[in-house]
Amino acid sequence: VADAGLMEQVSLSVTWALYAVGLVFVGIRRRFPPARYLAIGLFGVVVGKILLHDIAGLDRVYRMLSVLGVGVLLLVASYLYQRMAVERESAQ
Repeated sequence: VADAGLMEQVSLSVTWALYAVGLVFVGIRRRFPPARYLAIGLFGVVVGKILLHDIAGLDRVYRMLSVLGVGVLLLVASYLYQRMAVERESAQ
């Protein structure tokens, strides 16, 4: 039962992180800054939740995979932001 609750919390964190990546994409595509700001805040909440709550109950392998997964999602979001900055510079 304890493992089921932990997996539920981890899957919730992954879902929030994927939603944040989607918000970054939509915010960039539609040029809507509030969506991007919400995504940054949501990423902060997800990273805090993972570091303070989820990792404590995971085994070593799952701990590494969860941190790696969140890191990859943060890299994707930062790539999208960088791409937006380059497009903005080329448009001016």
